[in-house]
Amino acid sequence: MANPEHIAVLTDGIEAWNRWTRDKPLIIPDLSGANLERKCLRGADLRDADLRGAKLYESDLIVASLVGADLDAAELRSANSSVPVSAKPIYTTLISPKPISIKRT
Repeated sequence: MANPEHIAVLTDGIEAWNRWTRDKPLIIPDLSGANLERKCLRGADLRDADLRGAKLYESDLIVASLVGADLDAAELRSANSSVPVSAKPIYTTLISPKPISIKRT
């Protein structure tokens, strides 16, 4: 069950939520089971949040950060989570200075 304090902060708006998560980095946001249907969560920092069983039906999750969030049994049907190209993570490739040979046995 979601922490009522965490729900209250989210209800204050995304700017307040992001400030709160930035100021309290050791707290894992607990929004488990929360009814967030049709909510605008655009740009919300939901990293590492407990969203187990949360109802996110038709929510706006564009550019919301869900890295490490627990979405087990979360209802995401029809949620808008398309990410603009500029917000996609950038991946780098490590290149070995020497060729690697693999021997088959």
